[in-house]
Amino acid sequence: MNATELLHHLAENAEALSTSERVSGALMVTLLAMLIVFSVLVILIFAIKIMGSVLGTTPKEEVKEAPQAQIAEEEEEAEDEGELVAVISAAVAASLGRNINEIVVTRVRRTDPLPAWTRSGGLN
Repeated sequence: MNATELLHHLAENAEALSTSERVSGALMVTLLAMLIVFSVLVILIFAIKIMGSVLGTTPKEEVKEAPQAQIAEEEEEAEDEGELVAVISAAVAASLGRNINEIVVTRVRRTDPLPAWTRSGGLN
């Protein structure tokens, strides 16, 4: 029995086939499906490459930061730290049920450099 006949019998009445014919038919169907999937993936790769060449992608030039940008970043970090202190003070005051004027945060530092997900997973 050739492959076409086997696939035809498999589609119509698989119960009449022997076990070896069913297994070989299943393998043929699997290989055919994998061939179709990978063919479509290759076609998509070529389509994306053609679209990229037609649309003309240009590489982005790297822009060097001016020294003023570095100074602005340092000022921003100082502002962010003040904002962080304010947020922590408000959270502590709210959890303790006190007025925010009664809470004084003197220093904020990170206790563990590992992210919370790493600590919870035990991947130290």
